Amino acid sequence: MVDHINKYYSRDCSQKILHLGPKNSESRRLLGKNYRFSTEADDVEKIAELLTTLFNMWKENPAQLNLGRTDLEIYFSPEALRKQIKKLLKSRTT
Repeated sequence: MVDHINKYYSRDCSQKILHLGPKNSESRRLLGKNYRFSTEADDVEKIAELLTTLFNMWKENPAQLNLGRTDLEIYFSPEALRKQIKKLLKSRTT
């Protein structure tokens, strides 16, 4: 189970993400103000444009989809999650 979780997190956090949501969200904050693949969820034209761009990048060279953000890989790692859970549990007992 842990191996599956580790593979899931490391694979998904290393790929470009299509962020559909408000500019003032935690996801957008983590991706950065100037993140290219982000738009409001109701902007149909922009969503189509971004999906086309991502698809073309994938067709041309899938390696282009690497996000290159080891900080996010660490932030979303199982180890970081365990640390947060332990911290929460400890704060409940004190």
